[in-house]
Amino acid sequence: MAISAPSFDQGLILEKCKNHLDFQLWPIEMEAQIEPWLANFLPDEKEHAYHLLNSFLFFSERMTKQLFLSAVNDLSVRIRKPGRTMSGERSAWRSLFDSILVTQVTGEAPNPTDSGNLFSRYARDFLGFDEAQILSNDEVLRVLLSNNPRPVIFVDDFAGSGNQFARMWKRKHQIGSLHMSFAMYASKQRGGFFGYCPALCTQYGAENIAKECPEVIVSPGNLLTPQYSAIAPDSIIWPDHLRQNASEFLRKASARAGIPEAGGSEDDWRGFHKLGLCIAFHHGMPDASLPLFKWQQNGWAPLVRYS
Repeated sequence: MAISAPSFDQGLILEKCKNHLDFQLWPIEMEAQIEPWLANFLPDEKEHAYHLLNSFLFFSERMTKQLFLSAVNDLSVRIRKPGRTMSGERSAWRSLFDSILVTQVTGEAPNPTDSGNLFSRYARDFLGFDEAQILSNDEVLRVLLSNNPRPVIFVDDFAGSGNQFARMWKRKHQIGSLHMSFAMYASKQRGGFFGYCPALCTQYGAENIAKECPEVIVSPGNLLTPQYSAIAPDSIIWPDHLRQNASEFLRKASARAGIPEAGGSEDDWRGFHKLGLCIAFHHGMPDASLPLFKWQQNGWAPLVRYS
C-alpha cells in the first residue's frame, strides 16, 4: 500500500504571515504580495512553496537596529578581564566606546546608497557614537597613522561570503606619501583593536574573514549556520520528506522565472556563493538570498519589492 506524504497546514502558515503583518514585523504592503507570489508555483510545487514562505525571514528597521546593537554590545565581552569588577568592566567599555572610530565596509567605488551609510547613521542616532567618531576608510587610516592608535569598528548590515570585507581590509589608500591598507597597518601595529559588527553574518563568511583578516574580531548580531541555506543537505528550511527534492524544486521554479545558473555569481538562482538564504532587510535583500523572493521578470510576482 502506498504511503502518502505528510500533510501540511497551509492555513497555519498564512496565519503566521498575517501575524507578522499585524505585529508590523513585515511591511503592510507585503500583504498584497503573498498570494500572487504563491501563485507563481505549479500545483505539485505548492508544498515546497508554502514551506519556503514559512522560512522567510524579514528584518524590519526596528529588528535590524536591535541586531546591530547586539553586534556592537558583544564587543564589550571581548575586553573583559578575569577578576575585574562589574563597575570596572563598565568603565573599561565606556573608555573604549568613547575612543572608537566607526567606518563602513565599502566597495571599490563607494555609493551614496550603500547600506553602510544607513548603519553609520544608526551608529550615531541609535548607539550614541559622536559624529566626529564616524569617518571614511581613508580618514580612519589617516588618524591611525598620525601616531594616534584608536580602536576601530566596521559597520554593515550583512556578511555573506566575507569577500567584500576582506577586499576592503586589504585595499590600499593614498595617505600622504604612503599607500596603506588596514591589513598593512594591523600587521605592524601591535595591540590594535579592530571589530567587524554586521547585523547578520553567515558562518561561512565569519570563517572566511577569520582566515583572510586574522586581526579582526567578527561580532555579528546573529550568526547564520549553514543549515539556514535552502539548498543545504541538512537544511532546517524543509521538513524531512521535502528536503531531498528541495534543490530540484528551486532549480526548476527559478528556470521558469528566468533566473540563471551562473556559477554562484550574484545572478545565480542559489544566491551569491550558492548560499541559498531566505532573508531580507527593510532596506534591501542580500545577494546571498534566493532571487525567487524578489524576482520580477517573465511575469514572476515578487514577495518583496524594492524601489
